[in-house]
Amino acid sequence: MEPTLTRRRPDDVPGEGAPRVDAELEAGTRIDGFRVQRRLGAGAMGEVYLAQDVSLGRWVALKVVREKWMAPEGLSRFLEEARVTARFSHPNIVTVHAFGTYQGRPYLALEYLNGESLRSRLDAGPFTEREALRVARAIAEGVAEAHAHGLVHADLKPSNVVIPRDGRVRIVDFGLARAIGSQAGAASGTRDYMAPERWSGAPPAPAIDVWALGLVLHEMASGHKPDLSQLTPVEAGWRGLASRCLERDPSLRPTAFEVARELSTLLEPGAPSRDVERSPFRGLAAFTVADAADSVAVSPSSMRWSSRCGPRRWW
Repeated sequence: MEPTLTRRRPDDVPGEGAPRVDAELEAGTRIDGFRVQRRLGAGAMGEVYLAQDVSLGRWVALKVVREKWMAPEGLSRFLEEARVTARFSHPNIVTVHAFGTYQGRPYLALEYLNGESLRSRLDAGPFTEREALRVARAIAEGVAEAHAHGLVHADLKPSNVVIPRDGRVRIVDFGLARAIGSQAGAASGTRDYMAPERWSGAPPAPAIDVWALGLVLHEMASGHKPDLSQLTPVEAGWRGLASRCLERDPSLRPTAFEVARELSTLLEPGAPSRDVERSPFRGLAAFTVADAADSVAVSPSSMRWSSRCGPRRWW
């Protein structure tokens, strides 16, 4: 059964409503192992289609590059987005299922997220404080994961965060992601969410994502963007945290890991600190200790992991 869809707003999707140069793929078109169902929308680099994996039956979002991006520079950016996103296996970062070409046009098969962008959710009405802190923590944890891999998102904003119906927030669109310290992409990003140092061409650093995170946190928790002249870093609660994220001096901003940890404290006072830096072996700790006590050798081939999450969806 085809999933229902909450369509993203036109201004969430750069290029929506613009003249269509590329021919739209028809329903039933086969692209390798995927069958196109319908067009979902358009992004800056390509059109996005709802499609079904013929072998597995799962729904995916096929992002097919526009012809105008077929020059080497555009193709390089598209391929880089695929490579960057594929590095992650994190519950708050969109998953890449496949990459390929169709009639000479590269495509990316992403998990299909049946829901709405954070931008649409903000425009629909105010968050409760707890809801704002929960969503901000999920974003911070995803950003911390990217930073742990030596990457900055470089375009973090509400329209690049999706809140699916399963409730698990995802960060999307790593098309501008940069390696920490690289000289690429100076002053790139979205004007309203760019850190001040990016305007002077400073190299990508985790602090630029933290600046954007502070803006997003303030917008969610208060219902409006902050007046930067009125911020007070020593203030308690989420306001103080947002203010520290928005320090003009990037060296004074907290790390994404610290932001996630503080948000957890605000959400769950007195609770043990959440393990933001996730280890794939964390769940085996008790088993390993017990086996060591009994002097039982365990063959690595006997260990098996099962997925913690069900089918994932996105666009």
